[in-house]
This record gives sequence, C-alpha cells and structure tokens, in this order.
Amino acid sequence: MSPPQSQWQIAWRHLRRNPLALFGLYVLLSLVMIALAAPILTSIDPTDMDYESILAAPSHQHIFGTDDLGRDIFSRVLWGGRESLRVGLLAVAIAVIGGTIVGMISGYFGGKADMLMQRAQEIITAIPSILLILSILAVFGVGLNTALVALGIVSIPWFSRIARGATLAIKSMEYISAAQALGANHVRILVLHVRILVLHVLPNIAAPLISAATLALGYAIMAAAGLSYIGLGAQPPSPEWGAMLNAGSGYLRDAWWMSIFPGLFLFFTVLSINLLGDGLVVALDPKLRQ
Repeated sequence: MSPPQSQWQIAWRHLRRNPLALFGLYVLLSLVMIALAAPILTSIDPTDMDYESILAAPSHQHIFGTDDLGRDIFSRVLWGGRESLRVGLLAVAIAVIGGTIVGMISGYFGGKADMLMQRAQEIITAIPSILLILSILAVFGVGLNTALVALGIVSIPWFSRIARGATLAIKSMEYISAAQALGANHVRILVLHVRILVLHVLPNIAAPLISAATLALGYAIMAAAGLSYIGLGAQPPSPEWGAMLNAGSGYLRDAWWMSIFPGLFLFFTVLSINLLGDGLVVALDPKLRQ
C-alpha cells in the first residue's frame, strides 16, 4: 500500500498533465536563468555607447544589433530581464505580505476596524489601477522603484480578501472561545491566534496565495513595462524592456531589431507566467481537478 500523498505532490501530478502549464514553467525557468546569467552570457556593458556602430543590424559582433546610441541590444535585453523580474517579484511580495497582514488584522478584530479596512480597500479597488499608480508616481516621483511600490499597493486588496476569509474561519474555532472563557485578554488571544495562523492556516491558504501571486506577477511585469514605455518607470540609461520598446518605436522601419527582441522577451515572459498561473489555479484547487 503506497503512502498518502501530500497536497503538493497531488498538485504537481496534475500540473504535469497540463502541457500548457509545463510549457509556461519551462519557458519561465529558462528566461529566469538567462537573466541571472547575464554577466556570463555577455561581457558588454548595457550602457556602453559605440558611436561607430549606431543602428547596426544583428551580426556576429552584436547578436541582436545595436540601438540609436550604439548600445548592444543583446546585453540590454538580458540585463533588462533582471530589472523586469525584480520589479515583478518585489511588487508581488509587497502585495502578498501587505495583503496577508491587513486581511488577518481585519478578520480578527472585526467591528469598526474591519469596516474601516474594508472601506479603504473598496476605495482602492474603485479607483482604476493605472490612475492610482500615476497618482503615487506624481507624489513620490517617477522611477522603477516607485513604480514597483505602487504596483504592490494596488494589488494588496486582492490578497487581503484571501487572508481575511481564512482568518474569519479560524476566529470561530473552539480554541478562541475557550481562551476567552478562561479570561485570556486580547493580547494573549492574539498571540495564540497568530501562532495558529502561522502554523496551520498559512499552509492551508498557501495554494490560493501562490495561484494569485503567479497571476499578479505577470500583471506587475506588464504594468512596469507599460510605465517605462511612457517614461514613468525605468529612467535612461537603465535597460528595461518597456523603455527599450519606447526607444525603438521611432525606428520600426529602419531598425526593427530595437523593438522586436525586447518585445519577444516580454511577450514570452508574461505568456509563460499566465500559462503557469492558469495551470496552478487548477492544480491547487481540489474542486477544479479532473
């Protein structure tokens, strides 16, 4: 008799049966490895300008060609991938951590605290995301770091709902009622509550959090590229896919390589994340498994 499988083993078995999800996983891992290996794969500084090779077509010397300032596109694409992935991961981390904390506090205390937090989140979700992001950038200044913080803030309500729902379910359990009946104060109950949440609840809600975080990662990378495209994200000479697309938009006819290569990397990165995210939603939810 074979030993019982954990939920993660079952999820991985179902994920392996999804060819699109596996394709997304392998492509994403390949892109991450390529971005991390940028210093090894190219020795050319992405900001170095060669005025003798301006708008040079792809060749043995410059695999992806050069841009309007003579900078190597291959080097800029690889280093730009590191920036895009960094922004996406940090933005999602802010959203997951902030949303989990807000959701747990909101669900535990309830009453006016819950009402105020829920109204604040409804205000955030009622405002179009791009408008809220632009407002934050207007107040704190443009830049990729400000953009990733803004992207994380607008995504907090998404993760807060998941954490709040789990907290409400835990709050009604018998150990809370027993602690209150024994005269435990709110601080002691809160410590007990947090301990149970960390040891028992978080592992159980990890699946929906991972699914949501994966989908949010693709959105964050695309949004960061869009902000850089309009000049509100990465600032020159920093390599970033959205900024590279903006720089190449004026040379589509004469120097197509300035846009096509960063565009392809951005396309396959977001596509692979979305395919993997869709697969994880099914694999991690017992109700959706075939």
